[in-house]
Amino acid sequence: MRLVNVRELKIETSKVLGAMLRRGPVVITRRGRPIALMRSLSSRELDIRFAPLWDRIRLAAERAGY
Repeated sequence: MRLVNVRELKIETSKVLGAMLRRGPVVITRRGRPIALMRSLSSRELDIRFAPLWDRIRLAAERAGY
């Protein structure tokens, strides 16, 4: 697992994303302390995890007139 600090992520986002896809999850650090874990996400995982949320957002938007 690769460690990347916030500054490197800001400057070289594409490079970090490419490394994540090739080598696996990346731990994002700030001042040497881990603050986030970044990993790839399949479209199937996205559908399973976020479909109910998108449905709720869509319904709320319709109710608000959007």
